[in-house]
Amino acid sequence: ITPAVLRQLGCRSFKKAATVPEKKEGKTGGRDPYALLKAAIAAEPDSEKMQALSAEKPTDSVRRARLAEYSRQAMSEEKRVNGHLSRLIKLRTAAVAALPEELQPAARRRDTTPFPVQRRVFTETAPIDDFQKKLLRRDLD
Repeated sequence: ITPAVLRQLGCRSFKKAATVPEKKEGKTGGRDPYALLKAAIAAEPDSEKMQALSAEKPTDSVRRARLAEYSRQAMSEEKRVNGHLSRLIKLRTAAVAALPEELQPAARRRDTTPFPVQRRVFTETAPIDDFQKKLLRRDLD
C-alpha cells in the first residue's frame, strides 16, 4: 500500500515501532544534582574576595566591643525573663492568699504527679463514633 492510497482511505500513516536509544558507556544519564557544589569546591578561590575578607578581620578592640554589646544584650534579656518570672510568682502568692484558709495549705503544696500517659488531645472536629474500634479492626486485617 502506497502513501497515496492511504491518504485516499483517510489514513496519513501508520505508527512506526518505537526504538529504544542505545545507552553510551560510562554515562549514567540525567544531570548531576551536585555538579554546582562540586564545581564550587574544586574552583580556585577569588583573590580579590580573599583580600577583602582578610582586610575585614576585626581587631582586639572591635572584638571586645562586640563581646561587651552581646553581654549587655544577654544580660538585658536575662533581667527581662527573671522580672517576668518574679511577677508570676507574686501573682501566684496573691492568688493563694485570696483563697479561703482551709484551701491555702493544699494550694501551697507542690504538685509532683506525673502527666497522664494517654491524655486526651482536643481537636477541631467532632469525635467520630467507634473510631478506635475501626482502627483496631483495620490493624487486625
